Amino acid sequence: MERATQMDCLNGSNNKKFLAILDEKAKTDILRHIAKVCGISPKEAYQEVTDDKAEHLLDYMEGTYRIAISAFMQAKGFKNSSF
Repeated sequence: MERATQMDCLNGSNNKKFLAILDEKAKTDILRHIAKVCGISPKEAYQEVTDDKAEHLLDYMEGTYRIAISAFMQAKGFKNSSF
């Protein structure tokens, strides 16, 4: 069985903190994008990105959307938010 590292556990927590600072429209847009990329529902996308074994939020995004969210995360003070 694969063990989650301390850094892995922080991804879900940090993703949740970032999503919490957003207005509802921005949060919904991000979750819809992730849902489309991953082939899941927005609700499942939220569960996936906030799980203890989650990847960095940007790892679930593609293209210019990923670049834009990276810049926004950096502007809001979230570290390790580069694409």
